[in-house]
Parts: sequence; structure tokens; C-alpha cells
Amino acid sequence: MSLTRWNPLQDLMSARSTMDSLFTDPFFQPLALNGGRAGLPALDIVEHEQELVIQAAVPGYEPEQIDVSVQGDVLTLSASMNDERERKEENFYLRERQTGSFRRSVRLPSPVNSDEATAEYDNGVLTLRLPKSSEATPKRIKVNS
Repeated sequence: MSLTRWNPLQDLMSARSTMDSLFTDPFFQPLALNGGRAGLPALDIVEHEQELVIQAAVPGYEPEQIDVSVQGDVLTLSASMNDERERKEENFYLRERQTGSFRRSVRLPSPVNSDEATAEYDNGVLTLRLPKSSEATPKRIKVNS
């Protein structure tokens, strides 16, 4: 029979590691979609040499309900949707479609020229094309010998 020295700090760190993994495991995060941001649109941001292309999933919204703004290097998307009909006489068994509003801001990877930005909405996907500002686009410098 051998004796093993007990290390209470080791047990404490093991318990902490177990709790950390519990909170990061998607099985235990019912709001794991959109990085845990329930009710916010999922975004794809792609950086090209001359522009940023951003796609946001905003199904159920009309283009008039969506507001897009850029201030500095921060893009803000917001929208509001209300179920205008009173439904007191209906007994919902399940109601998951959201009503209300959202506001989401993200920092852009490079400065953009918002005056030349375009926005298109098709089948619930908002596509933004934000041209990079002149100081953000790469410039080639010829090396002379």
C-alpha cells in the first residue's frame, strides 16, 4: 500500500476546470446560437481587399423596419417588429417567433467609407457592402534598385 499526499489546491483547480467546462459546453447552453446572444441576428463579416461584406440573418423583418448605421469603426444594426394584431382569443400552444426589437453593434476590422455603402435585403438576409476608406486599403510601393 502506498500513500499519496493530498493536495487541496489541485482538487480546487480540478473543480474549477469542471465548472468552466460546464458553462462552455453547448449542451448546457440553450442560447448557444449567435454566441449566446439570443434574439440577435447572426452575422458573417468577410474582409476583401477593397471592401467589407456583412451578411445578417434578419428573417421576418421588412426592409423598412431595419436601421443600419456606421459611426467610426462600429456598425450598428437595429430593428423593431410588433405583432400588430391582438390575439387574446387565440390559445397558443407554442410561440417562438420573436416580436419586439434588437440592437447589435460590432467593431469593424478596418475603417470604411459609409457614404458609399450599399445594403440589399433578400429572403431574410441583409447584405451590406462597405467600401474600405482610402487609408485602410493597401497601397503598393515600388522598390527601386
